[in-house]
Formats: sequence, structure tokens, C-alpha cells
Amino acid sequence: MAEEYRNERKLLTPLSRQEVEGVIRHHPALFRPIHGVRQVNNIYLDTADNRNYFDNVDGFSHRQKVRIRWYQGLFGLVHSPTLEFKIKQGFVNRKVSYPLRPFTLDEGFSARTYRSIIEAAVLPEALRKELLSLELRLLNCYTRKYFVSGDGRFRLTMDWSLSYYLLRQNGNLFRHRFDDRRHSVVELKYEPEANAQAPEITSRFPFRVTRSSKYVMGLDNLHGLSYQRSTRAY
Repeated sequence: MAEEYRNERKLLTPLSRQEVEGVIRHHPALFRPIHGVRQVNNIYLDTADNRNYFDNVDGFSHRQKVRIRWYQGLFGLVHSPTLEFKIKQGFVNRKVSYPLRPFTLDEGFSARTYRSIIEAAVLPEALRKELLSLELRLLNCYTRKYFVSGDGRFRLTMDWSLSYYLLRQNGNLFRHRFDDRRHSVVELKYEPEANAQAPEITSRFPFRVTRSSKYVMGLDNLHGLSYQRSTRAY
């Protein structure tokens, strides 16, 4: 399933969850909560030379992230995973997603497990071949709350309690972990038609706009990958 293109602006803040939610609730755009609070989990995949990571770090206008996403419990049986391609083109983003069959995330999870997940999925064969060339990179989870503006034109998510685990190819004990309790991430999402109003929305937040993704943040904190630029093949 492919989504339409939309704009996204990310804001990073060291404020507590309660402080961030207070700012959101008092915003002139009249944001109100929607849906329920839930935990979001992701397995990020990348090429052997970490192309997706470096494309983001270098600020390439055309780039993508590839992840497997599910909600609620992190470990054990994953009931309804989804394969997602998050594609950025210029200032807009879209997601292309495919349902995956259930799998178990435990200490036996490895590149072989990932391969079996992809081989069992209903996918175009060219895409399956591309996915089988990717490697496990990062596992992360966080708690997310959803909001919408009073006019319904702007959606907003607030993420906190971010945890990251470095993934190995040959089995994982999930001991290489980083917990970020200092930051919350706010993402503003809207259709391109509302682009002219977006700066007014973001200017009312005491947060800084950032383009750094959770994938990049996780690897930088766990692996120091940003200092290993020689690993990139040009």
C-alpha cells in the first residue's frame, strides 16, 4: 500500500514528556489528542555500506529508510508486522508498506530469521531480491501519542522513552542498548497544500527543527557510525 506524499517536520526537545504535552495543548492551533497511546517498534535494515544511513547524514534530498514496524510488545511473538519503505523526495515524504507474516523476536533472531520473513512474504520478486541484499542494523522502540489540529489540517506525534538496540547478523542477546530519556521527538505532518501555514505552526514551539532520524540517532549513540565515514562506498 502506498501513501500520498506529505510534508513532515521533526522537532527535538530536552523537555520532559509532561512539559512537551503542555506546550502542545496550549498551542494556538488547538491540538487535541486522537487515538490511544501506544508503543512503536522498528527493525531498521540497510545496505552493507550503510547507504541509507549516510544518505540521511549527508542530507541527500532523495533517500529512503527500510524498516519492519509493529506495535505494543517489543519481544516475543510479533503478530502484525509491516514492511515499510519511507521515501523522501525533496521536502515531501511517503510510505510504501507491505504486510508480513508473524515472527518471533528473541535471542535467536538473526539474518537467517529475517531472510525467512522476506521469503514468506507476498512481494514483487524484484523487491524481494532487493530486500534479501539488506542487513539488520537497529532495533528501536518508543511510546507515541497522537494529536490533530483544530482545523484538522495538521497532525502531530509526540515520542518519548526511546530505546535502541544494535542488531547483529548471527543472533542477538539485545545487550548493546542505549536508552534516551533526555529527549522527546515531535513530528508535524501535513499535506503539501498546507505548506504555507507550517512555519507559523512550528514557530510557536520552543523546540528546534531537525532532520536527524531516530535511525541515525540510534546508530550514532550505539556504534559511533558517524565517525566511520570511510565505510561508505562512492
